[in-house]
Amino acid sequence: MSDNETALETLLSGGSIVFLGLILQNLTTFVAKVVIARILGQRGIGEIALGVTILAFATSFVLLGMNTAVGRYLPRQDDQSFKRGVAVSALQIVLPISLVVGIALFVLAEPLATRVFDSPESATTLAIFGVVLPFAAMMRYAIGAMQGLKRSTAKVLIQNILFPVSRFAFVIVALVLGAEVVGVAGAYGLAYVLGGAVGMGYILRQSSLLTGEAEPTSMHRELVAFSLPAMVTASMLLIHRNIDILVVGYYASIDVVGVYDVVYTLATLMGLGLSAFGFIFLPVFSEAESDGRQNDMREVFAVAQKWVLIISLPPFLAFLLAPEVVVSLTFGPEYVTGSLTLSVLGIAYLTQGLVGLNGHALTAVGETRLLMYDALATAVANLYLNVLLVPRYGALGAAIATVGSFVVLNLLCSYQLHKRTDIVPVTKQTLMVATMSSIVTATIYLTLGATAGASTRNMVLTLPVFAVSYLVTIVRYGGITEVELAYLDDIEARLGRDLSNIRYWVRLLRR
Repeated sequence: MSDNETALETLLSGGSIVFLGLILQNLTTFVAKVVIARILGQRGIGEIALGVTILAFATSFVLLGMNTAVGRYLPRQDDQSFKRGVAVSALQIVLPISLVVGIALFVLAEPLATRVFDSPESATTLAIFGVVLPFAAMMRYAIGAMQGLKRSTAKVLIQNILFPVSRFAFVIVALVLGAEVVGVAGAYGLAYVLGGAVGMGYILRQSSLLTGEAEPTSMHRELVAFSLPAMVTASMLLIHRNIDILVVGYYASIDVVGVYDVVYTLATLMGLGLSAFGFIFLPVFSEAESDGRQNDMREVFAVAQKWVLIISLPPFLAFLLAPEVVVSLTFGPEYVTGSLTLSVLGIAYLTQGLVGLNGHALTAVGETRLLMYDALATAVANLYLNVLLVPRYGALGAAIATVGSFVVLNLLCSYQLHKRTDIVPVTKQTLMVATMSSIVTATIYLTLGATAGASTRNMVLTLPVFAVSYLVTIVRYGGITEVELAYLDDIEARLGRDLSNIRYWVRLLRR
């Protein structure tokens, strides 16, 4: 078996495992938000969204990019002293900083809520998230270590199953007991505590990174040199992706934050493919680059980006053609005012479906400084556009700003990836899938949807026609390779089912 086939099989098997975990994670997260939104209303979901966003910013800061550094450095050498040095040095940096910042957030919760967001009732919620900050940081650190060890299953079990399922369960219990916003925030906090404890427990018991006999090599200087740009990048990307929540909270009301958070949650469903393949893509691509296997790098990037797009397109088309139905069916009529905002956000996430792996690829080849500059430019653009548009257009202005910032980020990363590796981020396969899928969907919509009108009933009736047509389009125009087809053997073995009929039809449609 060639190195190219091995790299692709690692990507496909790891990506599929992570994807299944992400489906469960997003399903539980989504259902929990639906329940919170329907029971607590716009203001309640707005307060939770504000707290979670601030926690995300704080977690990114205290990690200092160490989770990314650990994920990148661990697979590059087999020496145990080196591996232990990476893990121990990163932990010695992250843990004390997370404790200090968590205490600061707890102490400053009231002035933040009162003076910045004009929402005094949010103070207790922010304080709760300050308490759980160290646990959130430890969970992210542990996930980075699992990524570097290529243990996709462990990552899925903790980040994509244990954490979201426990959060969902805690939220439901809190609401059943009659809890309001503070109780729901506490439920979120318990899930972070559990995720951080189990994640670190796994690293301690199932690896020798922190408890092995080999003397760890000090890696503080190397990790900081790599991770500081990564930390700035992560912080700027957080600004790029989350500053809209804070700006909407500042210029508008908590209720508008609630509506925006609801439609943004729907839009992020388009990122499932990128999250799944991005996790396993980074170490596979990094290993290929370290070994000088240029052809493997091109092939792995092309196949991964194609599947990211394939997973992203169906929700985008639903958000574009029937946003009112999607919002009403999920979160309820109270949030239908955000339908146009959802369509605009879908356009932003479509750019990720087309070229979103470019940032992961730049990280894998060590270009964290370039990514830092890209993220800085993107964050500045996003902040400027938000401040310009949100006071005038509210949540819709934030969505337009998000589109602009995504375009800026992906143009910069795509140009730099091509210059650094000679890889063209937009491949023939992705363009063909996007073009043919759009044509097929437009035909179905004009034939069935537009004539009957957009409604829940008509969407359900049209769905089977779209599903079959979309699958045929992927097989016929998606450039399915023999390695991808051979992966059916692995699926066949796991399911214990004969998939020869599927194999036959795929080969027939590929001709």
